[in-house]
Amino acid sequence: MLQYLGLAASGVQEEISEALDVDAVTGAVTGQMRRQDQIVADIIAGIRHSVSVHWLSTPKQELLPEDFLESSSVEYSMPYHDGTWGTYKFRDYCPQVFGNIRKMCGVTFQDFLKSWCLPKTAALEESTARSGSMFYKTPDKKYFFKTMLGPEVDTLLDLLKDYHGHLTRHPNSFLVRIYGMMRISIGPWKCFLQIMGNAFPSGVALDGGVYDLKGRKPKPGKSLDERGVVSQGAIKDNEINFRLLFCEASKNYFIDQIHFDVELLKSHDIMDYSLLLGLHTVTAEEKEHAAKVFALRDSGRHSAEEYPGVLATDKTIYEIGGLISLHLGGKKQVLVFLSIIDNLTKFTFTKQMANWLKW
Repeated sequence: MLQYLGLAASGVQEEISEALDVDAVTGAVTGQMRRQDQIVADIIAGIRHSVSVHWLSTPKQELLPEDFLESSSVEYSMPYHDGTWGTYKFRDYCPQVFGNIRKMCGVTFQDFLKSWCLPKTAALEESTARSGSMFYKTPDKKYFFKTMLGPEVDTLLDLLKDYHGHLTRHPNSFLVRIYGMMRISIGPWKCFLQIMGNAFPSGVALDGGVYDLKGRKPKPGKSLDERGVVSQGAIKDNEINFRLLFCEASKNYFIDQIHFDVELLKSHDIMDYSLLLGLHTVTAEEKEHAAKVFALRDSGRHSAEEYPGVLATDKTIYEIGGLISLHLGGKKQVLVFLSIIDNLTKFTFTKQMANWLKW
């Protein structure tokens, strides 16, 4: 089993390699059942069961204080990869609260279960963050689960009541949407998981790049043009060489909402979060389609012969979320998708010492 399932932060990748049936010469994965596939299958089965039980029950009109302390579990036997049988436990934390958040965010029962299907291959991926957490995205890229360390579990439980209230008051908050927290236990190993919504809409090409911004000042050294982009995955603060121009209304909305979100995190002594940006270049075809849809809506007609295949009910590229901006580097119109992520780290004494040592 993965070392990480014992909530240890080191040796993650080594344990994953040992869990796989790997050919010593070629490095190819062999065998009918891989351990990671089984782990992911068990987690998805637990998610589907827990969500089904609470979603199909009578929803509460108003949450009570005890709902933020509630948990439920399911336990049954299952075969391990070596053919032996063991005990499988799955605990769902605050199911009424997270169910309410899913409903608040427009997540339907049918679509949620449809996303959490098991593909033919299901491998865990390792995060590029320092925590070394593991994550898995659903095949349609709408949701994912991510492993959690013990302190993150405590932070989320402490934050949850205010987080729920914040989303109620600010439905367009930039805070990442957390749709559940669960714990899987297989034999003696345990792992906490958080279920989240993807910060970016499924099926939209982020051809303008993905940026993980901390708000830090770039360190001295060669310029971006001299050394090129070196980040693996999301691009960092000191690798940006362009500006985005927003209209006055979008700029004010962005500043105000960031302020509200950060004030919530500050009130819980949370630090080290990032602003994740994804840029999509609006194409000429998308602009043309949007113009036709808006023209039909203005005319009051559902469809028109002059626009074959276009309906007034179509969702345009400008209606999937994001802020419209002008990319001053490429002189093009882009949609900017934003999310505040990695927001479960508290400013503890250990963090204070780490910051002090950096100076």
